[in-house]
Amino acid sequence: MTTFPEDNLSLEAPDPQDDVIQLSPIGCTCAVMRIDGSQDGEDQAGRAIVHALEAAGHEVAEYVRVPPDIVAVNGRLKRWLEDADIVAVCIAGEADWVRGDLAAQTLERMIQRKIEGFGELVRLLAWERLGSAAMRCRALAGYVDSTLVFVVPDEPTLAQAAAEKLIAPELAGLVSVAGAEQEAV
Repeated sequence: MTTFPEDNLSLEAPDPQDDVIQLSPIGCTCAVMRIDGSQDGEDQAGRAIVHALEAAGHEVAEYVRVPPDIVAVNGRLKRWLEDADIVAVCIAGEADWVRGDLAAQTLERMIQRKIEGFGELVRLLAWERLGSAAMRCRALAGYVDSTLVFVVPDEPTLAQAAAEKLIAPELAGLVSVAGAEQEAV
């Protein structure tokens, strides 16, 4: 009797982990920037990102607060992009349509390959915390050469959630993709 592959098909839902490539956890060297007009008081958003990255085993080589000035933002960002040791940059800034979105506007022009879906996932996290105001949140991620760059809103709980749930767990895999692409060129 002849058997066909279709005879062995299961109607059970596949395990979503079956398609996930398990990478060995590696710590990545990152830099964190908080764009902050006040420069007063404690920076909860920037510190939340630093804590989330370090808790996941990544190293934060540098953490800075800069004023919302394009020259200051670009100067610091350029230094980090030229530093071969820094593989990812996380920026928390005024990233909404109402207060301005200097970080997103600056990086949108620089990113060569966008990570599709990141902004939508951040807005989903924002919806859980902010409700309909989530539509004003801007977030983006992508590659500038082989460096990953993430921009998240500066609302502390949202910055923390984005770092803990999206950036930190995927960072090693995204860095590996960038490294493989650079080797192929």
